[in-house]
Amino acid sequence: MWYFGIKKRTLTRITTEARKAVADKREVLCADRLDNSFDTSYTVNDISGNYVSTITGGDALAFISASHTREDGGTAWGNRVTDGTTVLGNMLAVMDYSFAI
Repeated sequence: MWYFGIKKRTLTRITTEARKAVADKREVLCADRLDNSFDTSYTVNDISGNYVSTITGGDALAFISASHTREDGGTAWGNRVTDGTTVLGNMLAVMDYSFAI
């Protein structure tokens, strides 16, 4: 059967591929935000060119920051995971990611 001059099987394949492409793009965009969560902006390389994406919140700080402001006016709070002596970001930089297979 034909729809809009396209065979039904071809149309089904095209829509399946388009759904997968959109899901993949969403995953890449979300991963970019997490990869750059210590920064306030980063450069995105897209098919339309390069542009800067600003990822600050309402307090104009990075997503992961040790000095977020509080709504009740109290002292600042941080969302960086620490063990009391080392910030998680520093720990990730020195960790060894070699795995035995």
